[in-house]
Parts: sequence; structure tokens; C-alpha cells
Amino acid sequence: MQKRQIDNYDMFLAVENHFDDNPLLWNTNVPITATKTLLSSKIDAMAVQVALQLVNPTGITEEKDKIRTSLEDQTLLISGSMSGYSQIEGKSELYKRVFYTKTDIARFRDAEIIGVCTNLAADANAELANLAPYGITAAVLTTYNTTLAAFGAIMKNPAVAIAKRKEATEKIEGFIVEIVAILETRMDNLIGMLIATQPSFVNIYKNLRAVNATGSNQLSLTITTLNAVTNNPIPNVNLELVGEGITRVSSERGYNTVANLVAGSHQIKAMHPNYKPKTESFTVVTGETTELVLLLEAV
Repeated sequence: MQKRQIDNYDMFLAVENHFDDNPLLWNTNVPITATKTLLSSKIDAMAVQVALQLVNPTGITEEKDKIRTSLEDQTLLISGSMSGYSQIEGKSELYKRVFYTKTDIARFRDAEIIGVCTNLAADANAELANLAPYGITAAVLTTYNTTLAAFGAIMKNPAVAIAKRKEATEKIEGFIVEIVAILETRMDNLIGMLIATQPSFVNIYKNLRAVNATGSNQLSLTITTLNAVTNNPIPNVNLELVGEGITRVSSERGYNTVANLVAGSHQIKAMHPNYKPKTESFTVVTGETTELVLLLEAV
């Protein structure tokens, strides 16, 4: 997210937490209660998009590349074995269908290699009874088909993840406009109803509404803590910046911020009784906000 978007999201959460922490001061006021319910529903929807926008498709891409490399290696071995068999047996048409060089295989686009491998597996299966001396067995073909299926399943995932991030970014902007409008046209006016009875609550609200645009409190890090399988936020995760004496507990939306970190490499440790502990490195750059996503695996 852009810094302006992060600042707004941070402000929305701070305002919401202020109300959630002090329900007895406002929950008998019907207009404020209705506006708070609307506000939280919009923040809920925005939080879903923030999680989608922050999940980086790099891990998906790395897994896809790993599977493709395995598929290419197996294709080269099967192609070589079948090429040798077809040459020895004088099956020239089969040879034309199954002969590929390493360069040929590497150049195929993802969709192309699916078709090439499917046809190669079909030819190998048709000749399986004769291929054992060449190192191709039923077990080899089973492994090959499993790898081919895995690659087909993951092939489009990085593009889908990137598209989802783009769509989420656009939706985040829309939610910012909606939530700011709720605050400016409704809550900022309604909060005045409490000034006589709850002046401290009102003053804190007004302070939280002032998004810090001066840069004096430089936001260095945002932390979003999510379930690695569902991407749902995980509350109450103990977060510690290793060796720096800075700790946080993840919010209900799994979101935290840290200001004024020194530029350079850092480590964060996440602990929760229902999840495997995780330590992750990250880098802070002067004048920028690092958006860190911690994906935790359930125990």
C-alpha cells in the first residue's frame, strides 16, 4: 500500500479501537452506535482487501518454478529414453514425436509444455511393455504424471495472485473514500453529542482522526499476521523485534505498526500457542515503510 493508504488504515483502526475499548461511554447513543456499526463493517471489508494486497505471490512463483524444473528434468529423461528406443526399433514416426533437446524443453511456454508432456506420457504409456530396458517403468510414468498434474494446477496461480493484489489495491482506495466520508459526514459531527459528558473520550477521538502527515513520527514497519492456509488474520500473536526491546500483540485484524526503526536488517519473532513459532528477517529503508506479512502455520 502507499504511505497515504497505510496512514488512513492505521487511523481507521485506531478510531475503531478507541470505541471498542470504551463501549460504556457511547453505546447508549443510538446515532453513534449505528455509525460505529457501519464504520466497523467497512473496516472489516477493507481488512480483507489489505490482507489480499499484502500477500506476495513470490512464494507461489518459486514453487511453480521448482515444479517446472522437475517436470523439465523428467521430460528430458523420458524423451531421451524413448528416442533411443524408437531409433533402435526403427520407429521413425515415434522418434519425431518424442525427440526433444534440453533447449527445446526450456523454451516451451507453460501452456505448451503441458501439451508436450501430455503427448509424451501417452506415447510412453502405449509402448510401456517395451520400455523397461530403457529405464521407463509404470512407476516412472506415475511420477511423471503426478508432476505434470501438479504443474498444471499451479501454472496460473502467480498470475491470479498478482491480479488479486491489483484488484485489492483498487478496492482499498474505494474503501478509504467510503470510510473517510462516514467519519467526516457522520461521526465527526455526532461525537460532539458527548463533549459535555465525556470530554476526554471526544478529545482522544479528535487526536486519532488527525492523520500524521508531518513525517516526524516516521512509520517504518507494518506487520500483518495471517493464517498461512486461509489468509485470515490471527489476533493475540506475541511479536518481538529480536534484540531491540520492541514488542507488539497482534490486533483482532492481525495488524500492527512500528515507528522510527533504524534503517538496515532486523528480525521479528512471532509466538502463538496455536501456531508454529516463526522468525523472519526484513529490511528497513530510510523514508519508506516496510510492509511485512507473517504467515503462520497451525500446530
